[in-house]
Amino acid sequence: VTSPSPAYYNTSGEAPANVNAGEFVTSPSPAYYNTSGEAPANVNAGEFVTSPSPAYYNTSGEAPANVNAGEFVTSPSPAYYNTSAQVFVDDINQPEISSEDMHHLVNVLRLREGEKIVLSDGKGYWRLCSFSKTHWNSRLRKLSEDIHKAEAPLRPTCIALAMAKGERGTWAIAKLVELGIDHIILLSTDRGVVRWDTTRKKHALGRLRRVARESSAQSRRAFLPRIDGPVTLDELLETDRPHELALTDITGESMLSTPQEISTIATGPEGGWSQRELSLAKENYIPLLSLGATIMRSETAAIAAGVILKGWRIWAAGTQNDAQDR
Repeated sequence: VTSPSPAYYNTSGEAPANVNAGEFVTSPSPAYYNTSGEAPANVNAGEFVTSPSPAYYNTSGEAPANVNAGEFVTSPSPAYYNTSAQVFVDDINQPEISSEDMHHLVNVLRLREGEKIVLSDGKGYWRLCSFSKTHWNSRLRKLSEDIHKAEAPLRPTCIALAMAKGERGTWAIAKLVELGIDHIILLSTDRGVVRWDTTRKKHALGRLRRVARESSAQSRRAFLPRIDGPVTLDELLETDRPHELALTDITGESMLSTPQEISTIATGPEGGWSQRELSLAKENYIPLLSLGATIMRSETAAIAAGVILKGWRIWAAGTQNDAQDR
């Protein structure tokens, strides 16, 4: 089953008097688990499930053009649900799966009758379906009419990374997508060795976007990330708000002690930023942040920065929830 982080579990410590030692774990609220038991008097047995707080659900708001108003609910990410696969479709109300995705479901994943899958439009809307061997046209059955709407992040995160050679750059994109980074920008730096002409740029961006789509499905993301570039640092400064941008450099301040207003982190090539780029950052009051006392490959630096950005967002979300509770 898809579960919270193992950090939520702990078998150490003393068990209460009525529990044998080693037989208990500390876990999230029971509301996360679909458990059996007696239904209340006004609910037929077997027709209820325990769910996250009602605060996760909301029928107000505007539905997208291809979803009828009132037919969607605001829900957690598809990652909270135990499903066998996820597929992106253009129309969430009348989904049609591409032949390539269907081949993956049938011949690669070898789904069995009744296995649950997620259909998402990549814009936050998604629904649960089951795989069917008898429905040869669509091979899908809707589990319910509900169309879910995942909450968009309050503070979108962005990693701008220097382009790396070969598969290393592709690997970095896939891992940043799995981390939940919302926007990925490819950088063309002064000391970078990767250069794309117009034809190669179109082909390479198309390939990286396919990788991002596959990684989004694997990690059960309801929102597809943006993949843009390549741009120079000068061009990045023209499009991003300087007070939300930072550059990684071994001479910078520790990222762990940096204010969380930063939403975009730019990581340089393995040769480091040029003096011109560092001067440009200083002129625009762009802070330099350190990832530690070691020299990392460009793709490793991007992943490290992504992890810290994700941590900042989790911390900010928790702080906001605490304030609302108070």
